[in-house]
Amino acid sequence: MIYVDTSVLVSSLTNEMDTRRAQEALLRHESGALYISQWSITEFSSALSLKERVGGIGAGDAKRVRAQFYQMIEASLEVLDVSNQHFKLAASFTEDPELALRSGDALHLAIAFDHRMTICTLDKKMARAGSLLGISTDLL
Repeated sequence: MIYVDTSVLVSSLTNEMDTRRAQEALLRHESGALYISQWSITEFSSALSLKERVGGIGAGDAKRVRAQFYQMIEASLEVLDVSNQHFKLAASFTEDPELALRSGDALHLAIAFDHRMTICTLDKKMARAGSLLGISTDLL
């Protein structure tokens, strides 16, 4: 089971340096084996809005990408709930200065850890922290 980090989702649906790698990674996995969380949906929306605010994507394209994202969820992603336990575990991850985790990344790792999933990411810092925590990582 693969937990897909938001970095992969955003890159797969927008024009970025890693778009092809992100798309290929998503295609490698069978339908039903890919997971995200409710937090991923919030983070995706935030990342897309930031791209729009700084001029990296136009309003029409942002609307199209949002629609594609929700279609992707319906077609091939399972959405996991985020629990209080996940927030507590994420907080404990952020307390370790060696991991140097941002709160959102810690929450993704906590969810993947709790469900014993491999986390698929483009984020080198997250992959390093995941490895240090004993979480299986797939750094694209």
